[in-house]
Amino acid sequence: MPEKIEVKEQKEYHPKCPHCDKVLSQIFFHKVRTVGMTGIGYLAVYSCPYCKVALGTSANSG
Repeated sequence: MPEKIEVKEQKEYHPKCPHCDKVLSQIFFHKVRTVGMTGIGYLAVYSCPYCKVALGTSANSG
């Protein structure tokens, strides 16, 4: 197993939606207010603008 992993910035990167396989020039997101054990926060849901499939989420509190 390597001891280091090199991270490179990709300026000309055109990701594809894993569901509909279209090239993404933008990604939609919407915030959902959440209440949980750590209090009130927000969950951002990221989705494909073409097929509307959720691509991922991120959470923050406050």
